[in-house]
Amino acid sequence: MIYLLFLLCVALGGEALLIDGSVPKGSTMRGTWRALPAGLHLSEPAPGEMNVVLPEGPELVNGVVHAHVRLGRRPHLTVLVRATAPADTPERLSGMGLTLRADSIQWERWDRGVGAPVAAPMTASTPLAGKELTLEVQTEGSRFIGIVRDAAGNGELARAEVLDERWAWGQVGLRLHQDAFTTIRRLSVAGLPLDPDAPRPKGNPDSPLGLDRFVLVSNADVARLPSGLRTKILGTWPYDETRRRALLLTPEELRTLQSSGVPHELRPYVPFWARDADLRASSKADPWADGRPDPAAPYRNARQVERVLREWARRHPDRAQAFAIGKTHQERPIVALRMSAHEQPDTRPAVLLLAALHGGDLLTTEYALDAIAELLTGDPSTQGLLSHVDLWVVPLANPDGHDALIKISEHAGRKNGRPPPDDVEPNPFEGVDLNRNFPLGWGRSEQSSRSFPGSPTYRGPGPSSEPETQAIMQLAQQRHFAAALIFNASGKVIVPPYTLEGVPNPEPNVARMIAEELLVSLPDQPYGQGLRVRKLMHQVDGAAQDYLRFSFGTVALSVQGPEHNPTDRQARIRAIQELRPLVPALLRRVAEGPRLSGVVIDPEGNPISAIVSTNQERWVGSESWASRTVDGRFHRLLPHDGDLLVTTRAEGFRPSSARATVRGVEHLRVVMEPRR
Repeated sequence: MIYLLFLLCVALGGEALLIDGSVPKGSTMRGTWRALPAGLHLSEPAPGEMNVVLPEGPELVNGVVHAHVRLGRRPHLTVLVRATAPADTPERLSGMGLTLRADSIQWERWDRGVGAPVAAPMTASTPLAGKELTLEVQTEGSRFIGIVRDAAGNGELARAEVLDERWAWGQVGLRLHQDAFTTIRRLSVAGLPLDPDAPRPKGNPDSPLGLDRFVLVSNADVARLPSGLRTKILGTWPYDETRRRALLLTPEELRTLQSSGVPHELRPYVPFWARDADLRASSKADPWADGRPDPAAPYRNARQVERVLREWARRHPDRAQAFAIGKTHQERPIVALRMSAHEQPDTRPAVLLLAALHGGDLLTTEYALDAIAELLTGDPSTQGLLSHVDLWVVPLANPDGHDALIKISEHAGRKNGRPPPDDVEPNPFEGVDLNRNFPLGWGRSEQSSRSFPGSPTYRGPGPSSEPETQAIMQLAQQRHFAAALIFNASGKVIVPPYTLEGVPNPEPNVARMIAEELLVSLPDQPYGQGLRVRKLMHQVDGAAQDYLRFSFGTVALSVQGPEHNPTDRQARIRAIQELRPLVPALLRRVAEGPRLSGVVIDPEGNPISAIVSTNQERWVGSESWASRTVDGRFHRLLPHDGDLLVTTRAEGFRPSSARATVRGVEHLRVVMEPRR
């Protein structure tokens, strides 16, 4: 049918050439685009992700778009169809697009600058990066088909097909994301031209995102459902008062429901709850089997995570206390569990476990909850580590994003719940990327974080603007953590600081040394595919681990786990078990050293916040790691045992030097004399 439509388009409307290696006059553009002999390329990206070219040309309803491109080494090119964008703010793009990456293609939809995938990426039969390719994009009604072939137009390399009713007409164009190596040689469209004076066809503003349709039906109407749809009931939707039944339907099944006359509510997005059978059954499961949360239990929402933490504190009051360290934009508490078996935990080195800064990383919360269970009910040697540390666990740093993924959209959750500006339609993809919001390096470049609010890595309106960021910073300023593990989604790497380009590490780099030590604690993985230490996966501005390291000397390691959010129970258990040895290994390194601990006071015993440095570690940058204001204590992980020269400096006091010999753990008491 679409092929016949293409022939009709060519016969009646012809094929319009939009781009032939250069930028047509009158194009709506964002970013600086230039013509090279090889084709059109992006010479200077604009801030954010929206580098756009929308040539003046026929407005497309149904038709076929052709493109001839050469992809760069790390391509991220989108061929836009039915696109519209204000000339003064092209980053507020709306429309559909076929996106090409290194080895896959994917349909995406933009709604006033906020983009999300319509379906999962389709893997190409051969890598696409660096190759010359031809693309064919076909549109007919709500149906979109994308086909990638070799340069000669032969050999189908990838195909992706979706249904979406949101945008019914618009222009054809390009979007390129931070890629100076991709070139566009030709872009053309064959379509039935729209009469400029005719009314524009209307799309469906409520069209759901993606191939599946998430529908709610009241209990009273379930019996009226067509018999074929009753098997599609997932269960009772637990997130509204009426406790309606939830169904996941295809578009054809939705039309059957609509023609039946059964009242229903069509939701715009599919929540992760609909994808995970264990999560749907969680209300029936006992999360406290054998006196501890079951590691095979389903993912928990924010309310359930808080309940687990407070229950641990209730069951083990001598070793665990629960605290709300802040509140989110949506008034959810950010809860921390403080764990120590020492009568004076303030004298012990503080350690932080932090998870789900990206709220959609559900499995990272389970890593932290599993660590709590091991330390409170596991092997006696593991439990004994709580006598040597002051451990703070924040399993869910971004409760708003966490719940957005579970309850609203499977594509949401990365960012927090910051409301959008007044002129932007609320949606679950708004908010701030908390791991771009910490003050160190905030806003340094548009490659490492984004100033555009619609971007997945939007850094916020200012450094530490978000209540979640402020809560973590306040806790760090109080405790001066000696070490931290920050759990993130899949990557199978441990990343030591710094992730900021051009920020040098102290010498020797004890954070990397300890990361390498932790790998020894992990079990052997099949085929040698275990975790590895990597300097950085990509540039990140405003990251939590960099802030902790730079500000307090924290050995802050980002742990990218082996999975993202597997719905398979066994995959979830394997991922948790693979990382389980990391926390005890880090606590053992803190407890046994090499470590220098101490207190800095004046002659009357009052605490002093003093800069403490040693001759074992040379600051190459502008770090200045101080003892705590509240009690003058400091705890520093060292690269090795040996003789040590410790220097302290504080305003209003004479500099002080002391020698120590470290054999494991050394405690130092420094008395600083006031200047006369």
